[in-house]
Amino acid sequence: MLELPVIMMLLNVTANAGQKIGTLIDLASDTNYITHSAANRLNLKGEKITLVIHGVGGMKVRIKTKRYLLKIRVSTTQGSFRSHQLACYGLESIAEINKAVSPERLQKFFPDIPLTELVRPKGVDLLISHREGQLAPQRIRIVGDLVLWDGPLGKTIGGTHPELFEDVTVSAHRSKTHFARSMRLAAVKYEEVIEYRPPNKPLARFHESSVSTSSRDFLEWWKWDSIGAACEPKCGGCRCGNCQPGGKEMSLAEERELEIVKEGLTYVMEDKHSKDPHWHAKYPWIEDPVFLPNNKSAVEATFLRTEKQLAKDPEWKAAYSAQVKDMLDRRAAVKLSESEIANWDGPVWYPEIQRCQYE
Repeated sequence: MLELPVIMMLLNVTANAGQKIGTLIDLASDTNYITHSAANRLNLKGEKITLVIHGVGGMKVRIKTKRYLLKIRVSTTQGSFRSHQLACYGLESIAEINKAVSPERLQKFFPDIPLTELVRPKGVDLLISHREGQLAPQRIRIVGDLVLWDGPLGKTIGGTHPELFEDVTVSAHRSKTHFARSMRLAAVKYEEVIEYRPPNKPLARFHESSVSTSSRDFLEWWKWDSIGAACEPKCGGCRCGNCQPGGKEMSLAEERELEIVKEGLTYVMEDKHSKDPHWHAKYPWIEDPVFLPNNKSAVEATFLRTEKQLAKDPEWKAAYSAQVKDMLDRRAAVKLSESEIANWDGPVWYPEIQRCQYE
């Protein structure tokens, strides 16, 4: 099955001062965006703002951006124009148009529409969302899966057609600002804080945030569904712990296990391991390591046996070595010298791997 590229709802919008702005109409979004470069070109005065998402367990994510007020011209039913004001959040980029559809090709499908009304922008500097409901275009004609829309902002075309190809990469949906705004309902608390920066004090763009536990809404981003707080089996009483409560896809034992995993999750924007936002996970010991026996001999025997088995298959030996090297590179494991081992006076517990080189 061939998937055709989607022709997005692009058009040129006129600002109050007469400048043309390449615009993407995204009815699936609930936030308006404008590029910082377009805001500077239009001499818009932006206020520095911090979007703060508060999650359970003290989680707090801060995203810094600017909010602009943009006035555009929209048509009325009387044939005149009026001014309409948009509140837009600043982004570095909204969408990149790598290949646009010419108005002449579009006119073949809608021959009665003038070419001037079918001209599509060569760049996108504004995204208008469903928040501006009164500006949403209406469908007036359909040719296959290609739709002609008309509204207060003018005519635009969207949909797909095997004879049309347009390459548009939307980057707004991958931005941290879009993530923050889209998580408003999922968060315990959401704030928009106006920034007042003291003079000569640098402003960090992103702050680190941490959490000792996570909520269902954030875990659903990983498609972990059916997380419940109550353990109420459908039969009214469970002794084995493996029964699935009604309406849930996990047993009581699995649900308790998940709660332990949730308690060990920590969300950070960046740390010494990575500059990108990521999760840290920890899992409690079943038994206190202090009371574990000295299993060095057993580990050495297991390692030597594994080494002999891997020596029989060079491919598996190389894969095993690569995994150990990856753990060292990620600092998930640390290689200790003989002197470090001899001088260590803290608790000791030997995992399976003690060395990663092979003679």
